[in-house]
Amino acid sequence: MDFRLVLNGTIRSLAAAIAARLGSEPCKAPAPGKLIRSPLTRVQEHLWFLSQLDPSARNYIIQGGLRIRGNIDTAAFNRAWTDVVHSHQALSARFIDDDGPVQLFDVPQCADLDLVDASHLTAKDAEELIAELRQTELNSNFDLSQGHLFRARMIRFGADNHLILITAHEIIIDAWSISVLLRDLRQRYVDAGAFLPENRASFSTYAIWEQQHLTLEALAGQRSYWRRQIGDDPPVLSLGTGRSRAQTNSHRGASQALLLGSELSNQVREFARRHRCTTSTTLLACFKLLLQKYVGQDDIIVGIPHVVRDQPGSAEVVGFFLNMLPIRTAIDVGRSFEDHALRVQGLVSDAIANSAYPLSWMVRDTRLYREAGRSPIFQAMFNMYSEAAEPPGQHGLDLTFREYETGYVKFDLTLYAQYHGDEIALQLAYAEDIISSDLIARMADNLRCLIAACVEKPLAPIMDLSCLSAADIAVQESLNGSAQPYEAECPLVEAFEQVSVSNRNQVAYFGDFGEITFRQLRERVTAIRSSLRASGVGTGDMVAMLVDRSPDAAAIILAARALRSIVVPISSDYPRDRIEHILRDSQARLLVHANSVDPGFDLPSVCLSTLEGCNVSANGGECSGKPSDQGIANLIYTSSSTGTAKGVPIPESAILNRLN
Repeated sequence: MDFRLVLNGTIRSLAAAIAARLGSEPCKAPAPGKLIRSPLTRVQEHLWFLSQLDPSARNYIIQGGLRIRGNIDTAAFNRAWTDVVHSHQALSARFIDDDGPVQLFDVPQCADLDLVDASHLTAKDAEELIAELRQTELNSNFDLSQGHLFRARMIRFGADNHLILITAHEIIIDAWSISVLLRDLRQRYVDAGAFLPENRASFSTYAIWEQQHLTLEALAGQRSYWRRQIGDDPPVLSLGTGRSRAQTNSHRGASQALLLGSELSNQVREFARRHRCTTSTTLLACFKLLLQKYVGQDDIIVGIPHVVRDQPGSAEVVGFFLNMLPIRTAIDVGRSFEDHALRVQGLVSDAIANSAYPLSWMVRDTRLYREAGRSPIFQAMFNMYSEAAEPPGQHGLDLTFREYETGYVKFDLTLYAQYHGDEIALQLAYAEDIISSDLIARMADNLRCLIAACVEKPLAPIMDLSCLSAADIAVQESLNGSAQPYEAECPLVEAFEQVSVSNRNQVAYFGDFGEITFRQLRERVTAIRSSLRASGVGTGDMVAMLVDRSPDAAAIILAARALRSIVVPISSDYPRDRIEHILRDSQARLLVHANSVDPGFDLPSVCLSTLEGCNVSANGGECSGKPSDQGIANLIYTSSSTGTAKGVPIPESAILNRLN
């Protein structure tokens, strides 16, 4: 049935829909039996293509431990294991390029479990052995053309404690398949006569069925849906970590775990229950808001995995059935989290209703620019594990499977969620080439705070929901600090003197002209101040400065402030009549210019080029007399509404404020 009806319908409407389906022609299910050759399924094609791009990539390897508790008959268990592995055709598949990808199913080889006896080891040594065996398996590349894509070995810790280390390429298996293997293994070991795999569809017959039924024409409606959702220019998620993205992706990854705690976990579940959402989509909605706050984008795409096993018989087939669904959300920060979560729930429901359309086809349909080292369409993923709990052990056989981290990731950032007792456990997996561990640690704290804010204040605007942790708030408050009494600090000239004396040989100013040191700039200030004093400039006098931005511009301002005069900056590319207006209006006493010839204005002038050869002794460079007060430092002329330039006085305190 359509997932949207299951989630949102009533019992009456669901019953009516089922009754209507009973009268229609049933869909032909995949036939039982096995073939030695078949096409790839649509989702397998995507993984095959990626393996052709980078055969050495390890980010599509699944590894985990099957823990066996209870006393077992090792020989009987080994026979059960062999029968189960042989019964599932996908585990013996290999892939060749025969004018296109094809999978061949070889006659199953001996599937006896290699047994490693670790019963004599301490617990610590046993864990080190497991880590060593895991790394050995990960270092052994999978060659799709050669097969042997499912590897397992058993480690014995005691008579009632064993572990099967499973390493496989995802092109032949998914997490659902592991559950199928566990159920079959338990049944075959406990009651061999009840294990009847020949009555099931095989992976090869399913692939043939899919090729016949899931055609582009049959999925035209789903294709239109995804074209509308993704568009031609999907937004790229850029976390802005400052690290440049390499052209080749190593896929190295790590993770940061966090527990929400019982109280917050219950609040999340209660929010989902009240608003007819799932816990999964509630967490996805929070994750999207976290990304929005970090990247500053209001258009976010996150991929979610969905197992497409809705055809009769497919639920019992081991193989890869996982399709990725891009969930694109426009986030309106003025709306409430409740509205946002309901919007995400609707998008997820629609996506599941259109989940048969493969991601590889979406990529092909989307006219996007493909960037090396970056996943197309989306760069972040969310996944909440929801496999049903394994039944309690029968006849002393208790089987549990736990997936291991391989140290490799598929996307820049992935949020995993699952239940840990009555708590929700979260894990942020990240690409180490892109994101730092420090950033992820802060992001995990921010996510917990944001989830709490969302479920505690679901009607508040998103913009008002804070993700800041207590540590973030403390840092923010320390950065804000208290108001600094800048007015009580020393004036501009005195501040320059203090800096220049202690940094004589350090670069003070650089640009197209080159660079000068503090000592050189200080000598230039002294030379210009001497020239201004010789020209009769004193307190409150206007000194016009017809000089472009340069060390001399800084030196003139400092020299004038030492004499408590006011600088009138004039750009050298101003029209002559504008310059004349400024000189008249400001009543400038002196014009300082950089022209080699006299500019011809009707007031005394000083040419800076005549000061080039001035040598000032160290003592001559000292600022003499009383330092300048903090009165008017500059008179800046700007265009007014009348079109006539008017002078705006700039106090020295404004300059100090900007510099401080």
